[in-house]
Amino acid sequence: MAHRLLRSLFLLLTLFLMTGLAGCDDSCQFANDGDCDENPPLQICATGTDTTDCRGGGCSDTCGAAFDGECDDGGPGSITNICSVGTDCSDCGPR
Repeated sequence: MAHRLLRSLFLLLTLFLMTGLAGCDDSCQFANDGDCDENPPLQICATGTDTTDCRGGGCSDTCGAAFDGECDDGGPGSITNICSVGTDCSDCGPR
């Protein structure tokens, strides 16, 4: 169990350092509404909190199996498809 957790943390840190996706999530209350709310004229979300709308998605950890060390989003290189593509970023990388 501890080995799996350490592996997951290592993978997440590697992804963070390689892609610079710090703060890249959909934590803004207006995320996933089809409008980028980080930039003018709206600018009602902090930078990096409306990723799907502002950057075309590609990176979130909304999958229930995120951070488990296995890519589960059904995309290239994934082990399973129990999550939607792009929702297991910590394990699969940006899509």
